[in-house]
Formats: sequence, C-alpha cells, structure tokens
Amino acid sequence: ASQVTLPVAPVLTQASAMGQNSFTINWAATAGATGYAIDISTDDFSTFVYGYDNLIIDNATSFVAGSLAGGIIYYYR
Repeated sequence: ASQVTLPVAPVLTQASAMGQNSFTINWAATAGATGYAIDISTDDFSTFVYGYDNLIIDNATSFVAGSLAGGIIYYYR
C-alpha cells in the first residue's frame, strides 16, 4: 500500500499594503508545501471574486491581490 503525508494548512498573518484597489495576503510557510491556493470572496465564500477562486500560487509567502473595487469588504483564505 502507498502512503502520503499532506502538509498542514498555512497560517495566515495580517494583510498588508492595502491600497485603493489591492492588498497583500501574507502567510507563514508550511514545511513540505510546494504551492498554495487563495480564495477571495465578498461573502461567506459561497461566491468568489473573479480570478480568485482556488488561485494557485507558487511556493511563496505573500501575494498581491489586485484589480479589486474600493469600498468593499473582502475575505480571503
């Protein structure tokens, strides 16, 4: 039988560099991870901001979410 160990989920840290149309999502690296997936929503994640539904990010610890509308509350995971 084969066995695989999945990495634990990364821990999000505070967003930074908030501008009129963008912000930076930050997280702590997870040992064994080769990439991360980002979701951004304006509700309870029943809908997603266009382009931010399971967006795959290479092995990094931050990502600039851009092309967003001002005056809206965004949630990310």
